[in-house]
Amino acid sequence: TEIVERPAGMNAPHFVLHRLRAKLEAMGFEFEDRRRILMEFNITRLINDLGSCENIFATPIPLGYTKHTARFLYLWLLLLPAALSGALGFGMVFAQQLLAFGL
Repeated sequence: TEIVERPAGMNAPHFVLHRLRAKLEAMGFEFEDRRRILMEFNITRLINDLGSCENIFATPIPLGYTKHTARFLYLWLLLLPAALSGALGFGMVFAQQLLAFGL
């Protein structure tokens, strides 16, 4: 419930890491306690990794990759009945429609 009630504009992973850091400070470790320093280091690494993931997510997919993927999937669905007709028989029509809908 705490994640649902996070401040507006803050995404859930950032909020969780913020709360982890706040809980770590509330635990009351000594400043030079090695466990606290290690936990701070791990939280910092998680924040950096989250930023890297957000950069990857925000990178647009080139149009050439999109077209190539669509053409490959079209060719795969076109040749799929020839490969599986012996195993599935007439049920291949329904299996191909299901796969085409899923893709």
